[in-house]
Amino acid sequence: MSRNPLTENEKAQMVEAYRGDASSAEIAKRFNHYERTVQRIVKNSVDPKELEELKKQKQRKRSSAKSSRRDEEKSHPASAQIPGKEYMQSSYTSSNDKEKGACLKLRENLRKCLQEFGSEAQGKRQDCLSKERQTARLLIEPYLKILGIKTLDPKQLQPEYPIKNGKSTDHVDYAILHEDKPIWLIEVKHAGDNLPDQLPAQLNGYAVNTRAPFASLTNGIVWHWYIWDDNDKRKLEETPFLKNDVCHLTSPQLDWLTAVQRGLHKPDAENKAKACKMVVFFGEWIRRLAEKPSREILKLVLHECSFPEKPALVELASEAFPKAWEYFIRSGSQSDARERQHPPASIEGTITMSEAVGETRRPRPSHKDESEGLVESGDSRMARYRFNQDQGWIEVPNATHLMLDVVKWCSEEHIRGVVDYYNRLSRVQLENRSLPILSKDWNKSYSRKTVDGWHIFNCINNQGKSGIINEILAACIKRDGTRPIRNRDLWVEIPNAC
Repeated sequence: MSRNPLTENEKAQMVEAYRGDASSAEIAKRFNHYERTVQRIVKNSVDPKELEELKKQKQRKRSSAKSSRRDEEKSHPASAQIPGKEYMQSSYTSSNDKEKGACLKLRENLRKCLQEFGSEAQGKRQDCLSKERQTARLLIEPYLKILGIKTLDPKQLQPEYPIKNGKSTDHVDYAILHEDKPIWLIEVKHAGDNLPDQLPAQLNGYAVNTRAPFASLTNGIVWHWYIWDDNDKRKLEETPFLKNDVCHLTSPQLDWLTAVQRGLHKPDAENKAKACKMVVFFGEWIRRLAEKPSREILKLVLHECSFPEKPALVELASEAFPKAWEYFIRSGSQSDARERQHPPASIEGTITMSEAVGETRRPRPSHKDESEGLVESGDSRMARYRFNQDQGWIEVPNATHLMLDVVKWCSEEHIRGVVDYYNRLSRVQLENRSLPILSKDWNKSYSRKTVDGWHIFNCINNQGKSGIINEILAACIKRDGTRPIRNRDLWVEIPNAC
């Protein structure tokens, strides 16, 4: 290995490579030098705080890669190859299911990385309040890496990208390229700047001269995203289709950033942006509608709820509608959506909110009861639960019905899908017992009631069933990465369980 002294330019290249995705071993191999030499140069050239932050980022990336590989191995274990024949996947796994699973996994990994970055970005912001270059290095380039941009690859990202403007040449702060053409332009302000609500003329000019389909204005914390105006293809839209704050991630923002990570050169990228814009704009329209509905909307609501469309009732409805909407958002939307996906086993006389406002719905039991006479007369075995502290209680005939309803809810909330949840729960051992909670085979220890074909262990008293509910919740991992908890996500009341 060469021991020739390194030039200042080579040392600078080493430092920039280390600031990127490359490890010290990769840099040493690239420059044909010792790894300890690379480490010494980086240590002498980079601020200690920045160096510590770079090491943490690389460690997180390695941990995330290992975790992804482990999850992939668990989800798709290696299968034996048949000599002389091409390996075929199982017939029950369709390509659409695989693609959907891959997208969900990508979205979840991205969410975790963005949340980690967001928690750190606020502290870094103090060092970037008046320095654009510092903002770019500490806030923007790490963010672009999370979104899948190789910041050291000049074929993918070019700082100070030249743009011809007549006889002169302007420079946009960053251009993301695909096949040597800019597909995303980024104009940078320092972290102390407040971004304007209207599209800057300078950024619009860059887009017009390059025909890049996407453009962003950012101060490292807040990002404004722009696309071309459907009504005038000669310019970008005046207002951003999305504003995202790296410290506060919402579901529409995560959907869009997942599309960015998949690649803005994809044919559906523009439609993803428009769909994201619709979600935001529709939400604002619904909010305005709820606050001040028009007379036409009020008449429609009265008609749908079987009220006469009298002027006096229309006036009364104008006062009741905002209150009804507030009640729906606070207590009804989440629970009613779950009921439509998974109606609980109900008793005669129980009325849901949807039924109360006149919604017609075909009943679909959440689980089957293969035996007769399981429900005793009277209320001595009646149990109830709710998934929201503000919603009404949902009553079921007994604790076994309640457990199956909770299992069904957890399976639909589970991040890796229904099948994975049932398999996880079937492997959970009951305390001081050798039996799992769920089983495909029925025997004397399992209920004849089933949820999606699975029997639940119920040969214990109600106090023991209350303990099983904790195990049912613990086996579930929600899409936000947390586990549901009693008296936070679920409230239950079971007779004789105390």
